[in-house]
Amino acid sequence: MPTDIGREVVRTMLVSGAQIIETLPSNQYEEEHLPGAINIPLKKLDGQTAAALDSNKPVIVYCHDNQCDLSARAAWRLETLGFIRVFRYAAGKADWLANGLPIEGRQALIPRAGALARTDVPICHLNDRAGDVLDRIQISNRDSTLKPGWDMCVVTNGRHVTLGVLSGEVMISYPNAAAEQLMETGPTTIRPNWSFEDTSEYLKSQNLDRVLVTTADGVLVGVYFQAYAASQMDNFHKKRAAASSSGLEKKRAAR
Repeated sequence: MPTDIGREVVRTMLVSGAQIIETLPSNQYEEEHLPGAINIPLKKLDGQTAAALDSNKPVIVYCHDNQCDLSARAAWRLETLGFIRVFRYAAGKADWLANGLPIEGRQALIPRAGALARTDVPICHLNDRAGDVLDRIQISNRDSTLKPGWDMCVVTNGRHVTLGVLSGEVMISYPNAAAEQLMETGPTTIRPNWSFEDTSEYLKSQNLDRVLVTTADGVLVGVYFQAYAASQMDNFHKKRAAASSSGLEKKRAAR
């Protein structure tokens, strides 16, 4: 019987040499897939295609998400083909991407929200005194080379899970209050795999200049500022254009 596993078990098994199969159509696989995954779409999974696998090693299968049944059917099909150690990553590629983990494929090198976010965001805890937090932020702003300085603090727990946000305004107004008393609870967040275009459109529609980036488990990644991200993307496109131009020059010189 196939065994359902989660993201962290997948990561551990891959390090140990497990095989991993994406059962989605090839066009989706080529765009982005888990590191080291091979593509055997469910429609093509049979004795001949499965022969490319080592039946003595564990095999992990995945598709898009929990609503997708391709990996479940592929896992059972592999069992009928003689594979004993079959594992299903039911949460699939959507879960992997939503947690900002490495990918391969055509989209792999394009920066997304997680990579475009500022990760030097000040953090504090529920019992921290607002005035003390503000003092730390002001010292950090003086020492930092990144501008503009911070005017906020993200309240997290011991596991770095986002609980709320403290604004500079409330910290100035109520310096003796605890963060828990002053924080905005349940702040809006996005996942690390959001594209620059989607994030920009979202911020524009909400009339915002920033948004928190967290994993699917609520763990803080950073703060996405539209202006900072746009600058980063501009640098990315300039470097890509320069690399492309250099490649063309080398080809011409070789003729």
